[in-house]
Amino acid sequence: MLSFESHKGFDKAAAHLSEREYQDMARAVKDLAQELGQDPAHAIDQFVRGGLDKALSALTLASGSNALESYQRRTTGQQAGWGTTRH
Repeated sequence: MLSFESHKGFDKAAAHLSEREYQDMARAVKDLAQELGQDPAHAIDQFVRGGLDKALSALTLASGSNALESYQRRTTGQQAGWGTTRH
């Protein structure tokens, strides 16, 4: 049985993971915007205001590219350990 303290620790770890995932998504949106020749600040603003779907939709509309496909390719490559990371 988990004690209250260990449960709180789990919540902190989960929150940290969620924060890390959010940062990774934001970084990927920013990099993708740059790659597509779009304003990264606008893409991040869309991400913050409406989430990943809104940011990718805005990038698709602005660039004429399939931003979702590019995002998936980018994040799958990073998870596999190949792919470039620009900061």
